[in-house]
Amino acid sequence: MTFSAITYVPDGIAIAADSRLRRNLNYANGLSEKYIMTNNQHKIFILANGKYGICFHGTNHEGKISTTKLLSDFELEYINDKDDIQQVADKLKKYLLNKYPFRETEFYLVGYSEDEPFVFLVNRRLINVVDPMMFC
Repeated sequence: MTFSAITYVPDGIAIAADSRLRRNLNYANGLSEKYIMTNNQHKIFILANGKYGICFHGTNHEGKISTTKLLSDFELEYINDKDDIQQVADKLKKYLLNKYPFRETEFYLVGYSEDEPFVFLVNRRLINVVDPMMFC
């Protein structure tokens, strides 16, 4: 389980997340195993040269692709300087659906559009706008 917190104050948006990464293995016989992989996983990243912040929870690896690599590839291939936060959220959803249709990872994307703060919850199925004032 990931703990993340997003708070909005007049000076900006702050994101915090834990750094523990756990692995859950489910076996065909119905048994499962859970163990800690690391206590040093980065779950908060910046995109577009610091214009947007993003954190994740859920699946960290699909095959050999980590979420860190996924976000790096996404930024290099799809984000340009003219994109606003809504466009980045739309592109991320499409990217996840097209390249990782079974990945169970959710992202909180935060930033501003015309001085108005926005928080988006994005996964391969949906984009939800979260009212940043609910974090106050």
